[in-house]
Formats: sequence, C-alpha cells, structure tokens
Amino acid sequence: MKPRLSRIAAPVLVLGATSLIGRFLVPRLESLGVKTFALDSEDELEQILQETNRAKDLTLVVRFAVSGDGAAYPLARKFGTTPEDAPALLRRARGASEEMLGVSFHVGSQCMRPDSFRAAMDMVNRAIVNAGVLVDVVDIGGGFPAIYPGMNP
Repeated sequence: MKPRLSRIAAPVLVLGATSLIGRFLVPRLESLGVKTFALDSEDELEQILQETNRAKDLTLVVRFAVSGDGAAYPLARKFGTTPEDAPALLRRARGASEEMLGVSFHVGSQCMRPDSFRAAMDMVNRAIVNAGVLVDVVDIGGGFPAIYPGMNP
C-alpha cells in the first residue's frame, strides 16, 4: 500500500495584494493547516489577520523590495515593503502573532553580483534594528551566484 500525505508538509503561502486572495484563499489554506504567510504591507497583514480570526499561531514573513542590480530577471518592482515602511510593519507583525516572525527578500533570478546579497541583507538588518524586534526566519531568494552559459559572477 502506498503511503498518502494527509497534511501539507511545511505549508507556506505567499499572499499577493489582491483582496480576492485574502477573502477566499486564506481561510481555505488555513483549514488545510497553512499557518505561514508572507506579506508586503500593513493592508495585507490586516487582511491575513481578519481572514484567520486574528489567530495567534501564525508565522508572518515580511517581504522586502531590494535592488535587482546584477540579476538577469530583477524582481524589485514585483513585491516587497520599502525600507521606510518596514520597521512599523515588522513591529505590527511581531505583535500580531505568538509564533515566528520572518523576513524575506529576492535579489532577482540569476543574480551575478554577490554584493547584491550583502546590500539586501544590510538593508533588511537596518529595518530589523530600527523596528527593535527579534526575527526568527531569514529567507534569501535569488539563488547564489553561479556560472551560467555566457555569465560569470
């Protein structure tokens, strides 16, 4: 007999800016055991909190918009909070849940500049320090520089 998964292992949701996602998808995913949500703004945080009945067992991950310099496919305009808005959002997210708080950034696909990762981490670190919060998770996206056909880091 083949084993079957009855639950999602390490469930994660990246929540976009559309209200349809929050109104219809968040409650469904929560009913499946999803407790980790990524967010870019106070509006998204409020949407998640409303749709989960202000559950205290959520892991909330604040996404940062960082420079896409050196990436074949920059994603800076696609998602993320700004350095100016981040401290308040981090404080609010930390206070909203009794579980983990995370930060996330994506320097862009096929990023060929190792310094892009350092610059992004420095920016995120400043926001964490300015917020005065403890962060449990750091999610670094973009894939570390590697040799691609016709591209060298």
